[in-house]
Amino acid sequence: MPIIEKEGELYSADTGERVSFDEPVRTLPTIPKGREKALLIGIRSKDEPTDITVTLGEKQVKLPVHRIKSAKKTELILHKERYLDDVAIVTSNHFGSDYEKVKGELLEIGKKCRKYKHVIWDLSNNGGGDSRFPDEFLTGLNGGVDYGGMKCSTMHSAVVNAKLTGEISEMEKHFTDEEDIPKKDYDDLFEGALHVIINDDVVSSGEWAVSTIKRVPRAVLYGCNTAGVCTFGDVTFYRLPNSRIILGCPYKIFDIGAKETIGFEPDYWIDDEDPVSVVLEHIKKA
Repeated sequence: MPIIEKEGELYSADTGERVSFDEPVRTLPTIPKGREKALLIGIRSKDEPTDITVTLGEKQVKLPVHRIKSAKKTELILHKERYLDDVAIVTSNHFGSDYEKVKGELLEIGKKCRKYKHVIWDLSNNGGGDSRFPDEFLTGLNGGVDYGGMKCSTMHSAVVNAKLTGEISEMEKHFTDEEDIPKKDYDDLFEGALHVIINDDVVSSGEWAVSTIKRVPRAVLYGCNTAGVCTFGDVTFYRLPNSRIILGCPYKIFDIGAKETIGFEPDYWIDDEDPVSVVLEHIKKA
């Protein structure tokens, strides 16, 4: 139910009556429908609610709800490009390719996008992978990556260190904090606006990408919140010889500003199966 905000109060777009509600129901800013600010009414719940209750004037009204629409993609796409008059559209729904094989490809795409007034980067359903891929794209676009003082803790244990150092030794598990990841050169070569689409299937290096995007000038996030599964990284793998099970052991914990299980929230929530088209329409009207 889109509603309109006037002078800090919330009113029904249809009737003009004031709307009120309690937590956990909340307003979610969405793309404006003209000069007035537009919002969605939403709820975050572990269960699947079928309705929410709001007070409209003096009456309580039940509103039906649905899970926010975000299309699932089955094809893995590291980069897919489409170029319109003044808009570049790049899709990346995973960063899991062999980096050495395709090294530099996203860097070149980023450089190509510099000349466009608007760049849409669709990260929907990005399950992560190698964080060098988003770094490449943003370096190509802007000349560098601002990590903004991200913090990292490294786990040391007999299991992890044996793989990393080649030495088997008894070691009590402990963590050491690394220095803040330094800020790289940041030339701001891109003078346009970066529009990034996210949803609740964005995790790991996908969320790493969002954390760096939030420091890019004129960057806007659209969609719904990311998954909030971004803490662990730099996985070391063991193949168990008898069962052939592959065991992955992450040994770094990153503090990139996203809350676990909640993630990053967009600037504009989009309840649509085709958010790219919604953002394109928004760009045309702006």
